[in-house]
Amino acid sequence: MNLKNLVGLAFAAFLTGCGGANDHPEELLGTWTTACAHTNVQTYTQSYTFDEALTFTQENLYSDCSQKYTTMQLKLLATYEPELQTTSSGVEALRANVIAEDITYTPHDEKALANLQNSCPNLSWSIGQPTSMMTCQSTFYQYLVDAYTSGLKMLLFVDGDFLYLESSQDDFPLDVDYDKPYIKQ
Repeated sequence: MNLKNLVGLAFAAFLTGCGGANDHPEELLGTWTTACAHTNVQTYTQSYTFDEALTFTQENLYSDCSQKYTTMQLKLLATYEPELQTTSSGVEALRANVIAEDITYTPHDEKALANLQNSCPNLSWSIGQPTSMMTCQSTFYQYLVDAYTSGLKMLLFVDGDFLYLESSQDDFPLDVDYDKPYIKQ
């Protein structure tokens, strides 16, 4: 039996006692963060914090990864399924249904403040202060709110100090993304 399957079995043993929303398995407790990542559109870090609540945070950074201009934070409710799913790579992974309770953005400089004021003029913005996006009338942000409040299906796998996951709005993913590890802090 390899280590990945052993971790999966530990999940299964622990999950027999789990039932309520945000009753996180012990292996997930704490904060897990990605390294600074670059796409064609943005530079960012992402983290999940599993404690009494479940919080997803994305810090949008300037291209050198040294300074953040906005922080997006989602307060989530997670309900874990007691059965583990065997992924296409053969590991046993945890399944969770996740729904957003609140989504906030925090501007950290004048440019970010101006962009958010233009996108959601119906909201009150100030630098360094989180503002709920739940009533933003922008098409983009309303899509984001609708996507997260309708729920996501997540697949999570812990391997030591690394958390791998994948999410989907439709069905549970078949595997986690091994190219984007979250590192235990």
